[in-house]
Amino acid sequence: MAKKRWIIEGTWTGYTAGQRRVIHRAVTTDPDRYKVTYVEFSDNTGLAITKRECRLRERVKEMHTYDRVLNKCIAMELSGIVTIDRLRQTRRGDI
Repeated sequence: MAKKRWIIEGTWTGYTAGQRRVIHRAVTTDPDRYKVTYVEFSDNTGLAITKRECRLRERVKEMHTYDRVLNKCIAMELSGIVTIDRLRQTRRGDI
């Protein structure tokens, strides 16, 4: 039996409600690695992270816009709400 696929979506909150849109989408077989639910940026916008199971034969158009940020959250084992300043603490220029 094949492993279940999961979609990880990142929705940018924008400056106003009308600017909300999906800007990151990736498919994974290990959704438990993604423990971060929200990344807050210094301009008071954010990236809301959601996970959902793929439907049978669903085609997913992946957008790998924020892979570096999410991979850094995974590497640092962060969960919940994270500020971008917390991610920058380890080394300047990584993000």
